[in-house]
Amino acid sequence: MTASPNVAPPFFLTRPASLKTYALSAPVGSGKTRAACEYIARTDMASENFLYVAPTIKLLEQTARDLDARLAASGDSRRAVVVHSGNAGQGDLPARVEALRLLNEVEGPEGCILILTTHTLLKVLAEIQHPGHWRVILDEAFSPVTFGKFEMGDTPAESWAYFSEVFHIDPAEGYRVVPHEGTQAKVKDIAAGRWHRVGERAKGLEQMAKFVANPATRCEVGVTDKVRSLLADPTLQQDPEHQVKTLYFASYVSPEYFRGFREVLFLSALFEKTILCQLWTRALGVTFTRHPSFPEDLLRDTHGEQGKYVAIGHLLHKDDRASIYNLARNSTTGAPDERRHGERAVDRLIEAAAQYFRAQGASSWLLQTNEAFGYHGGELPKGAVFLPTMSHGRNDYQHHDNVVALAVTNPNPQQLEWVQTRTGLTAEEVTQAFRIHVCYQAVGRCSIRKAVPTTDRKVFLVAGREDARFLADLFPGSTWLGQVGDLPSVSRLAASAKPESEVQRLTKIIQSYLDGLGEDIFSVSTREAKAHLNYTGQTRTWTRAVNADLSGWQLLGRSLVRKTAAHYGFTTTGEEEVVS
Repeated sequence: MTASPNVAPPFFLTRPASLKTYALSAPVGSGKTRAACEYIARTDMASENFLYVAPTIKLLEQTARDLDARLAASGDSRRAVVVHSGNAGQGDLPARVEALRLLNEVEGPEGCILILTTHTLLKVLAEIQHPGHWRVILDEAFSPVTFGKFEMGDTPAESWAYFSEVFHIDPAEGYRVVPHEGTQAKVKDIAAGRWHRVGERAKGLEQMAKFVANPATRCEVGVTDKVRSLLADPTLQQDPEHQVKTLYFASYVSPEYFRGFREVLFLSALFEKTILCQLWTRALGVTFTRHPSFPEDLLRDTHGEQGKYVAIGHLLHKDDRASIYNLARNSTTGAPDERRHGERAVDRLIEAAAQYFRAQGASSWLLQTNEAFGYHGGELPKGAVFLPTMSHGRNDYQHHDNVVALAVTNPNPQQLEWVQTRTGLTAEEVTQAFRIHVCYQAVGRCSIRKAVPTTDRKVFLVAGREDARFLADLFPGSTWLGQVGDLPSVSRLAASAKPESEVQRLTKIIQSYLDGLGEDIFSVSTREAKAHLNYTGQTRTWTRAVNADLSGWQLLGRSLVRKTAAHYGFTTTGEEEVVS
C-alpha cells in the first residue's frame, strides 16, 4: 500500500527541440476563425505563406469564403487555394498529391495561402520539403490518437504468424509496431491497397499498415498480460486459454514533424482539455504559449455573454452514465443492445426532448446522435434538425436556439489505459476529454455564435448529468433544469430484472474491503487486494469487478486509488437553481 496517488507517465519519444508552438483556447463562437482571417490579412503578413488546416471540408470552404471576402475588402490580391477530395479544380489528382505539389513548389516568401483538411495534412506532413517557408494554423486542432484493432478470427495462431511476418512489436520502444526486417515495401503496398502484389489476405492488416507506413505517426500496441506473454512465447497462441484474439493498437501524431515550420498555431475551444494538449505536454514535452501578435482582442466571451440566456438539462436519469451502451438499452426493461426503433432509451430521450420543446413553443431544435442509432437521414421528430457529429466551427446552424446533444464518444478500456499510462490523467479526466468536446461543439453550433449577440432563450439538453453540469459551469448564470423527461434509471431496471452476477457479487466484496481501509491509505494494488481477499476465480471476472463503479475509489493502471474531493467537483444541492 502507498499513501500517495500520484502517477508518473513514461516517455517513449525524444522531445522535439525548437518547436515554436502556440495555442489559443477560447469558447465556441468567440470568433477564433474570424480573428485568424484578420491575422492573415495584415499588411505585414502579405508575403508570408500560410497553411490553414481544418477538420472538415465544410469548415474548409466556409473559412476560404470568409478569408477571401476579408482580403478582397482590403484590396489584397491574395486568395486562398483550397485542396480537398471533392475539389473539381484539381482534376483527377488526389488531394494528397496536389497538396504536396503546392507545398513543395514554394521557394520563399510568396504570400501563398493553402487550405487543407487535417486528413490531408497528416498524409503529407513528413514529405514537406521546406516547412520553414510556412506558418501553420490548425483550426479546431485534431484528434492526435486513432485507435484500431486487428481481429485474428477463428485461426488466431495462423493470424498471429502472418502478422509477425509483416510487423515487429518492440517492447523497448513502448511496444511500437514497425515493419519486420525486409518488409518495408510490403507494408507500403498493404497501406496503398495494392492487393495484386500482396494478396487478399493482407486486407486485415490495412489499417495498421497505413499508420506504420506514415513517418508522421507512431503506432503502438495496447498491452495486456496476455499480449506480454505472447510476445515472450509465441507458442501460447496455440493454447485456447492463453490466445490473444484481438490486438488493439493506437496510432498518434508525433510533434516532431511540426518542428520545422515557421510557426504552428492551434485554435481550439477548450484546447487545454483536449487529448492532444494533454498528450503533447505531459508525455512529449511540448510547451504551448500565447501567440505574441494574434488579435485576441477581437474575441468574444460567449460563455459569460450568453450564460444568463441559457438553460441546461440532462435526459438520462442522474444515476445513469452517458454511454452508447446505456442509450441502446431497452427503455422499459433496461436490457442491453435493443435493436427495435422506438424501444431504445435514446428514442425515449428524443421523445422527451420533443415534448419539452413543444411545451415551450420552440419551432426548431438541433439533434445530434451517434449515426448508429439511425437518425441521420432517417425520420426526425417535428422541429428537429439533424446535426452531424463533426460540425466543428460551422456557422450554418446558428439560426437555431436549442440543441439536443446525444452523441457519445467514451473510450473503451484499452483506449482508457493507453491514454492514462502516457499522460497520468485519471479515468474521469480521460473520459471527459473524449466525450465533452462532442456535446460542447454541438451546443456551440446554435445562436450563441451569432456575430450580433442575441438575448433569445437557448436550451441545451445532453445525455448525462455529468456533461450537463460541465456545461452549466462553463456558462455562468445559466439555469439548471435537472432531468428533462421521466426516464427511470435503465441500469437499475436491468439490475432488478436479473439475479446478481458473479461480477456484481465480487464488486461488493471488493467495495467492503476498500471501505475497511484506514483513511490514511490512498491506494492499494489490485494484486494486493486479490491476495487479501484470497480470490482464486477467473481473471476476467476479477478484471470486470475492479473496473466497476466502486464508491469512493477508481482504478488507475494496476492500483485502486481513493477519490479526493476534487474528483466530485460540484457542491451545489437541489435540481432547480441558477448556476453562478
